[in-house]
Amino acid sequence: MVDLRLRLRIFIGLLIVIIIMGTLGFRFTEGLSLVDAFYFSIVTIATVGYGDIHPSTEPGKFLAMFLILCGVGVFFTLPSASTLLTRMRRRWLPDFRPCFNQGC
Repeated sequence: MVDLRLRLRIFIGLLIVIIIMGTLGFRFTEGLSLVDAFYFSIVTIATVGYGDIHPSTEPGKFLAMFLILCGVGVFFTLPSASTLLTRMRRRWLPDFRPCFNQGC
């Protein structure tokens, strides 16, 4: 269980690093404001793709491809790892059933 918690922390750290890299990358390659660059990074990683903004330069397109390939894997690994951690935690906890009768 400790190993799984460590993995979960590593994936969260990786996701934060990828979002920061994407935000700074879009800020400088596309000339977006910091908020727009952060928004664009999140939309790209989450595969939402509203279509309201898109990369217009070649470096921006390569950055978007990098975010899609790397960020999506990390982004979708987090829910599965946290679900596994929750299931393992439930398995190790004692089976607790509340008793509502007087004779329990």
